[in-house]
Amino acid sequence: MKGAENPTERSLAGMMGQVVVLDTKSPYIYIGTLAAADEYFYVLKDAELRDSAEGHSPKEKYLLDAAVHGHLSTRGTVYVRAEQVLSISRLADIRIVAEVEQQPDD
Repeated sequence: MKGAENPTERSLAGMMGQVVVLDTKSPYIYIGTLAAADEYFYVLKDAELRDSAEGHSPKEKYLLDAAVHGHLSTRGTVYVRAEQVLSISRLADIRIVAEVEQQPDD
């Protein structure tokens, strides 16, 4: 995982040590601290695995709640196969959009 010639880790250097969200090809999403990455795996510490097919809240609501309140660390270390990852973003980059109610014109 570590090495001077790791282009994946080099390109994600700004995210190392940050809490990130990994969206995958499966219904699973991962939230955790990015510890390492290479062409085979992303390594997350203090991670949470969420099956977006289960539960009562949609994925976006779950991510907004995690951005506001933090995530629940259910795993010390998790290795996520890089070929399964569709996107990576910082949890802090999740945008919280307030719903504004329109007031009727009198």
